Amino acid sequence: MLDQPIYVATVIILLLAVGEVISILSKAWIPSLLIIFVGYLVLIWTGVLPADLIPNSAFAAVGRFWWRPSSHIWER
Repeated sequence: MLDQPIYVATVIILLLAVGEVISILSKAWIPSLLIIFVGYLVLIWTGVLPADLIPNSAFAAVGRFWWRPSSHIWER
């Protein structure tokens, strides 16, 4: 099931949402990034998520598409 990029992206965004909710409920005593990292680690260690989750998510392709060198702005 997690071989489709849309499902992988959904799992990653769900981890982000859970981290934000816990951070808001704890009034930032527990940082959202801590929840995201620990949740990701636990899900990988337990085998719920495959180890190649991030490369399969297509986030890298989106990042390469949106990022472009800004050196052309300074050339005139």
